[in-house]
Amino acid sequence: MGFVIKNRNYYNSLGQIVSKEAFENEWVTFHQKLEEDYNIRIDKLISMVPLDLTQEEKIKFIFNWLANNINYEHNLNYNIDGSVSCSKINIYNNWGISVSDKYAPLLLKKTICSGIVSVVNDICSELGIESSSIVGETRELENGARLKHVWNVIMIDGLHRHLDVIYGIYNKEKGMNPLDYCLISDETLRQLGPYCNYDDTLFNHKPLK
Repeated sequence: MGFVIKNRNYYNSLGQIVSKEAFENEWVTFHQKLEEDYNIRIDKLISMVPLDLTQEEKIKFIFNWLANNINYEHNLNYNIDGSVSCSKINIYNNWGISVSDKYAPLLLKKTICSGIVSVVNDICSELGIESSSIVGETRELENGARLKHVWNVIMIDGLHRHLDVIYGIYNKEKGMNPLDYCLISDETLRQLGPYCNYDDTLFNHKPLK
């Protein structure tokens, strides 16, 4: 049987104690504003995509824009299991978002893998392109654990292809071609490395007819 916490304090965005109703109203308004700003930026980015492009060309256009306009947040704390912890960044008084949130790439212009994956999925949904997330691991950390990582899988011309914007951003930082990680086969991804411990079932099928 559960229990109820009595005399809980509720704090508004300024850190002031307020009623539960006042807190909830401000919290809802804050998140509605986040969604509104996020959707405006999604729509603006999609409006930049030339209408005469193929689906593959549209994805490459979006990938290239994201890789060249969004930065990776390197200031992270790595946990013993290979996951990361990141602090909140205030954007509305004392309330904010994390670089792991879907809002971060377009509102803060910086992110980690979980944030950019959500953006790609939302953009693809608007473009009528199948996109999903895949979870695995990449490089080995100092503590011996593998870094947890998530990226996108896109269906193009009946085939699933890997799409990793974060590693595209890494390439940009090193003066290399971001598109090396855009719409690539499973074999190519493994050659580029260091990807491991992910479900590759989707890539074991022939093209759809």
